[in-house]
Amino acid sequence: MNLILAYGYMGFRSVLGFQYFNGVQAWLASRYPVKIVETQVDPLQGVEFRGKQLHRQVLVALGKTPAATHEERQIAGQLDAAKPVHIIAHSMGSLDCRYLLSPGNPDNLGGTVVTTLTTIGGPHRGTPAVDVLYADLEGTDLPPAEAAVARCLRRTFKVLGVSLEGLADLRTSWAAEFNAQYGNHPDVRYFSVAGGGYTPGLPTSRIMYRSWQYIHDKTGEVNDGAVPRSSAIWGEFNPDLWMADHPGLIGHDVDHCGEAPKRFDYLTRYGQLVEQLLKLEA
Repeated sequence: MNLILAYGYMGFRSVLGFQYFNGVQAWLASRYPVKIVETQVDPLQGVEFRGKQLHRQVLVALGKTPAATHEERQIAGQLDAAKPVHIIAHSMGSLDCRYLLSPGNPDNLGGTVVTTLTTIGGPHRGTPAVDVLYADLEGTDLPPAEAAVARCLRRTFKVLGVSLEGLADLRTSWAAEFNAQYGNHPDVRYFSVAGGGYTPGLPTSRIMYRSWQYIHDKTGEVNDGAVPRSSAIWGEFNPDLWMADHPGLIGHDVDHCGEAPKRFDYLTRYGQLVEQLLKLEA
């Protein structure tokens, strides 16, 4: 089976020994008959830009397009061109992949190349955390409580090293336009899971708690500190929430310098996703 892992905003394949999908590729490859590639797109650009980069990297990984960069040579020919491709995407990577597959994109790879997309904590309908941030940056006169949230979020993004350049694609208004233009491909199966926050105790890392609280107050929903449950639903949704915050869904505990979360067995969850995909090919 061919599997691609697609990362979210400010993502990376590997930096200073840290992997975005923390240990996921090696863990899955050691247990299942699967060829796995982690793509590498621009961490700061918007969905369509990243989606076009992803298109090329899928073809490079399948050996259908020659590699032109160091990043591409690392994945060239790593997948089996005779077999279909499955994608697991986290956060904004979910939107990149939907663009890649949608009939609204004339160069889509849906159906003939990629047959399933599984999204984890995907902001398919945007997130209030980005709405309030952009409202504040664009000069909207926010109530004092929401202005305080916006300031807190900017400090959080600064600490995390997150640029605001491409976050505009995570606004609820932008997501509505995107969803109208880029519908599902009829020959692709879409699966999704959502993060529900840690339990018991603080539902997120300390630095993300204000964002979690704001989303909860605005929507009344469980969330992972970045994306509310309703926004993460796309296609065939698994109601069994992943009980971690947004970084925990990919195996990072922000409070402890990116260590694997002790309260959430994320690797077993990825294994369950792969087992589901293997059953589709049986």
